[in-house]
Amino acid sequence: MNTPLTTITLSESSIDWRLGCVCLVAVLALGLEGCGGATAVTTTPPPSTHTLSVNVSGDGSVRSTPAGISCGTACSALFTTGSTVTLSAAPASGSSFSGWSGACAAAGSETSCTLTMNQAQTAAAAFTLQTTPAAKPTLIGLVTQGDMDWTASASALPQNRLLEANTHPQVYAAVVIQAAWSQLEPQPGVFDDSAIDDALQNIQAYNAKYPSTPVVGKLRVFPGAHSPAWVMEQVGSVDLIDEHTGTELTMPDFWTAQYSVLWTQLQNHLASVYDSNPLLGEVAITSCSSFSGEPFNSGQGGFQDAATLIAAGYTDAQYEQCLTNAAANYAAWTRTPIDFTFNELPLMQTQQYDPSFSLQVMEQFRQTLGTRAVVANEDLNDPLGNNLQPIYSEFETLYSAAQAATPPALSPLEFQTFAPTVVWTTVVPFGISTYFPTEIEVWNSTATNEPGGYADITESELQQWSAEIKTSN
Repeated sequence: MNTPLTTITLSESSIDWRLGCVCLVAVLALGLEGCGGATAVTTTPPPSTHTLSVNVSGDGSVRSTPAGISCGTACSALFTTGSTVTLSAAPASGSSFSGWSGACAAAGSETSCTLTMNQAQTAAAAFTLQTTPAAKPTLIGLVTQGDMDWTASASALPQNRLLEANTHPQVYAAVVIQAAWSQLEPQPGVFDDSAIDDALQNIQAYNAKYPSTPVVGKLRVFPGAHSPAWVMEQVGSVDLIDEHTGTELTMPDFWTAQYSVLWTQLQNHLASVYDSNPLLGEVAITSCSSFSGEPFNSGQGGFQDAATLIAAGYTDAQYEQCLTNAAANYAAWTRTPIDFTFNELPLMQTQQYDPSFSLQVMEQFRQTLGTRAVVANEDLNDPLGNNLQPIYSEFETLYSAAQAATPPALSPLEFQTFAPTVVWTTVVPFGISTYFPTEIEVWNSTATNEPGGYADITESELQQWSAEIKTSN
């Protein structure tokens, strides 16, 4: 006798499939009314989900917590209904996170966004390529270095009156803004920028008068004997004799690491104020300098200061480390060309000169900053001094390398002359035609009729040299 076929309706929400299948077979085969005395076995239904989609524009990525989203263009994942999902945006190197849109719009530019998955959602993350502000242009032409008399006295201060520029207007490309560390930071971390601001105002007034031939400022801050008293108290001091005047000048232990830290803090401040100012066209490295603001001169007059410096704790190794780090003192200046004056290094402990060390620092300086690195020497003469030939040969090497580049590049080079009393009509043409400098600093001429006006130069000569420098670059 055949058992009548029994029809059973199965519900997804009320039957455990594994047990339900066994039960169904039994019911169909044996005509049972149920399984184990029950008509069904209930269980929790599978959880429902919603889709979260993410679109990425720019160079960056988005990841989710819990895991599921991980993409740099577009992706999606299923998340349990009611769950909380946090999206995190990570910009690639050289990019920045611009912000969210879509479902994450409320998070704005925050790098994370949290969503509750009660429905399907789409979020978008945008990244922007960071653009480095353009570097200021290389100075090309003549530069007036201003009155230098004040540097012979620790108590004197520069005035930056633009005497030479106003005496010979429309000739110069830049004027040196001179400042003493003592006036810029009279107390630790207390800055007074008025000397620089006053000089920039004088430049603005000049440019308003001669708008077709404007000038920019070149900042040269003098440490050494012009350092604040508090610096000397912190790092120690030494008394050295200025061979030109016979004056004894007190200066901090400029070769020490602690001194370098304090000097860097000053540069960090100055860069924060003036690096973006278009009227400030160049800054000079004067780290590790004593009398003149030239870094590679640990004393003055050869080795006459050797015994005094060594007795004060100086070592050649410390001074070399100071010079190696000199460009790093100016790392906060990211847009402004930086001038670094080179000479053969005088080693006080051995009383010998080391040109190889100077060349090593010069090459690293140019490699690091490219065309923002203005290599310099302040002893141009014809003929050159005995110890300068390796330095000037390196200038030629750097120039040749720049010319060999594709396309040819500038090799920024700056000169001062050995003294204001050189034979200008010989020395300047020699420097321009042999080494192709981008700038030459000129001493105040006798035409200013002011103290510090030593150089016997005519306006026609200045105009000729200015044109030749611009033509050669």
